Amino acid sequence: MTSISPETYLATLQVWRGWATDQGYPTPEPPRLVEISRIPQQWADGPLSPLETAYRETIDHLLAQTTLGVTPEIAVAHMPEHLRAAPDVPDPEPAPRRDDPPAAATATDDPQARILRALIEWRTAQIANGVEGADSIKDVTLRNLLRRNQTSVNQIRRKLTGAAAALAPEIATVIAAFADEPTDKPETVTPEPRRTPRPPVTPAAPQPTPTPTTAPSSPAASSAPAADTTSAHTTADTTGQAGSATGTGTGRTWSHGDFCEYDYPETDVEPGRIKVGTAGDGVQLSWESWPTEGRETVLYRVVSGDDVAPYKPESGELIGVTTTAALDDGRFLASAVRVFQVWCHVGVDESSARAAQPVKWAEGEEVSPVEGMRLSEESGRVIGEWSVHPGTRSVRVYRIPLEGSGPPVANPSNQICSDQPNLTGFVDSGATRGRRFLYAVQAEVMVNDSARLSRQVKKDVLVTVDLDPVTDLTVTMSESGSTFDLRWSTPESGQQVQIHRFASPPPAGLENEDRDASAITVQGFTEESRIKDPVTALDPTTSQMTRVLWPTDWERAYLTPVTLANGRVRIGTTQVQTRPLPAVIKPRIIERFNTELITFGWPAGAAEVQVFVGSTTLSPEEICSQSRPSAVVSASTHRRDGAIIMPQRLGANGCTVCLVPVAYSRGEQIRGEIATLAYPGLTRMEYRFESVPTDNPRSRVLRLWVGSESELANPPALVLVANRERLPLDLRDGHNLQFLVRGQRTPHCELPHIQPGVHRTDFYVDLGNEFAFVRVFVDDTADRTPRVALTDPPMQQLWQFRAPTPQGDQG
Repeated sequence: MTSISPETYLATLQVWRGWATDQGYPTPEPPRLVEISRIPQQWADGPLSPLETAYRETIDHLLAQTTLGVTPEIAVAHMPEHLRAAPDVPDPEPAPRRDDPPAAATATDDPQARILRALIEWRTAQIANGVEGADSIKDVTLRNLLRRNQTSVNQIRRKLTGAAAALAPEIATVIAAFADEPTDKPETVTPEPRRTPRPPVTPAAPQPTPTPTTAPSSPAASSAPAADTTSAHTTADTTGQAGSATGTGTGRTWSHGDFCEYDYPETDVEPGRIKVGTAGDGVQLSWESWPTEGRETVLYRVVSGDDVAPYKPESGELIGVTTTAALDDGRFLASAVRVFQVWCHVGVDESSARAAQPVKWAEGEEVSPVEGMRLSEESGRVIGEWSVHPGTRSVRVYRIPLEGSGPPVANPSNQICSDQPNLTGFVDSGATRGRRFLYAVQAEVMVNDSARLSRQVKKDVLVTVDLDPVTDLTVTMSESGSTFDLRWSTPESGQQVQIHRFASPPPAGLENEDRDASAITVQGFTEESRIKDPVTALDPTTSQMTRVLWPTDWERAYLTPVTLANGRVRIGTTQVQTRPLPAVIKPRIIERFNTELITFGWPAGAAEVQVFVGSTTLSPEEICSQSRPSAVVSASTHRRDGAIIMPQRLGANGCTVCLVPVAYSRGEQIRGEIATLAYPGLTRMEYRFESVPTDNPRSRVLRLWVGSESELANPPALVLVANRERLPLDLRDGHNLQFLVRGQRTPHCELPHIQPGVHRTDFYVDLGNEFAFVRVFVDDTADRTPRVALTDPPMQQLWQFRAPTPQGDQG
């Protein structure tokens, strides 16, 4: 058996609905008929309304006849007699009067639901009282009027068709009754139902006409004058009853009964296209005019079908009848696609035109866009939500950046989520954070095996970003100290980083949270403080500024990174950079026997100078890596003393002395350039005299004791100098005295080796009766390393004016 398409089932149901409406019977709404046509075998499996229950046998019969191949007209015309009777449905409850007590609203009852309930009760009462046009007002129309706030009389009338348009003032009255109603005490106010009886719907009697009843042949387009398309025209609700509409320029109400029944005549006219444009919240239909010959009258009979095209004029919703080539349709779209057709009646006058067989002159369609589109953003994910009518194949989603001039919406590079049907929405995780995007969506419906797209629904959204503070800003000074480089980790896309430079610390506590950009301007983060050098990418994860100039009169700079996105900022960690401190000027070690002094010129910008002492085998950097310096001098102490006085003597065998200028910022130590001094070392020797008793009372003999602080191999020669006037200043300031060693006289005391400590020698000196100052000097011309220094004994041993008191053997 040949498969029957849903469109064929729907055509049968539409023919039956038109017949039932003419009988004054209530019928299911068109969207429900569409649903039934798609599941003809299971349509009654779910819950049914009382009306659907009453019509169940009728609908099953019509679907079965269609399955057997019976045409829609024959199936309806030959229904069994018991199926042609009025449906057995419960009588509607009478509508509440204005003075009736209002129904109690539940806690979850919202005002719009109460208004809709009141409208449905009002409509039910009008139908029960036989008011013409009331039965063509559908629930979806009332619901859309409220949802889209179409509540004025003119707005409501635009959404209704035929006789129902006259009921617009009463609908507006029902809605207006809720305008000032307190939300906790709803009151349903319904106007009195009109008692106007419903007149029978009968087709107009055809008038005598000289024109044939066959369809007109295709006219010659070249001889056709264009019809005036500027005349006023009215529209009707898409869910309104097929069969009646207001005619353009005539002020009358039309129905399909005003025209002859379509008899499927042969014609060579190929339908043209209806141009569907926007007209407020509806559509404007326009088409090419029928080329008239002489004084012909042309009536354009405009009909529509939801989801499927009408197979004849009577099977479609009558939108209007017009003599111009344009018509507005202000009805709500109630299906995935609405198919429009223009059927042309031509005659010598209006009566003959209505009696003439029509020809399909033009057709087109309008795809319903998504409804209730909402966009939300959660942590960088954009979520779209909407609803579509049954029959929508998919929804195309485009993401368009709003910076600059975005590419066309249809550009495939902008389409996202193309692997999903997106019938209820989408989730976009790929939008760049921190930027604003326009999302445009189009519903897609298959019409005659061809994809058709709806008009775009657009909304924009800002994709938020969690600002990432820069905490790893690094500063690298150039060798000259006149420029520096900056580096930091590049934050997530959509965020920018600015670096601000201050001569003093910026206010504390600003880095704790995100702030408006204007909030930090008053804290000093201005264009003057911003470093304007370009930011470049060192690699995909690192940004940098290079060769930034250092202010010539600054010793210290505070560099603060600021992350920005969409008018919000986050302050990062401030880095303090001191201009590289120059080395100390002309350092020099001044040797004293028991200590050393280091003199130098003070380096600019230094708070103190530290001294590190280390082995000559170590580098200056290794020496300065010690945890504690050997000596520290502040600027004020240096001004007072002019030098660093070493608290401990330098190494006897030599060492390296490093002087490091130091500055401090926020508790951090900043070191400058290292200056080094090579200290050759110093061996410290000492001597003293011991009086030796003799048998000759006129003779005074002294014994020489010599010592060293460390072991000394090959010590230098020593000489003894006497001066009667003063203490000798050097080995030539006086006359030399001879030493006696093992009975031999010698001018020098030469020892082969000296152990640490003071030791008695075999060198003596006989002063005789001479009274003088005596002093021992080193007599050494060799370039000795380490050097040797000799310290004197107490002064009483150096002035020999009388026989010294014997001191005993100290060896």
